[in-house]
Amino acid sequence: MHILSIKLFNTNKRDHNNNPILLADAEDLSTIPFLARINGSASEFLLFLSRTFASRTEIGKIEGCREKDYIGWIYHKSSGLACVVICDEEYERRVALGLIHRSMEIYENTASNWDWSTYDKDNKTSINEINDLLIKYQTPHNEDSISKITKDLEETKTVLHESIDKMLERGEKIDTIVEKSQDLSRQSKLFYKRSKKLNSWCGSCTIS
Repeated sequence: MHILSIKLFNTNKRDHNNNPILLADAEDLSTIPFLARINGSASEFLLFLSRTFASRTEIGKIEGCREKDYIGWIYHKSSGLACVVICDEEYERRVALGLIHRSMEIYENTASNWDWSTYDKDNKTSINEINDLLIKYQTPHNEDSISKITKDLEETKTVLHESIDKMLERGEKIDTIVEKSQDLSRQSKLFYKRSKKLNSWCGSCTIS
């Protein structure tokens, strides 16, 4: 079981491409092949995918998006705060949703973040508490409380899409979204196109 990233977004504010604003993130790319880590493509694609998930999940809903051996879980609160966790397929859904809840709780309860709903620019600075949470949840069996999830999330209907293409609006194409994305450098876009021919953007794993 492994978590690749946690990312929180403000959907009340959007950039010029109508994308939600990144508030906080944490990553553990140790399971990603070296090339994708060193050239930055893995981090860029995790941000691109997470932002895409957040922008396409309706307020009050929990959704998942599976692709090969990985799943992205998304919860979009009525306040406009959204959290996306990308993990491998073996990671238990209930624990992943618990991680989302704890990430949101920590972020909202930190005094310096109380005006998050007004942020209109990405914050790419890591937050220690979120990084610590990512490390802690890599081995959830060590913490009994981690497996407990709040009642409201347990009772919220969860939709699991089999791929990102199923999540997109009718007529949308992932290739078009990749090309327009501001999160992806020219190098990552070329990396995506080449890797797609091999059905993988990171060598031995696929999140597309």
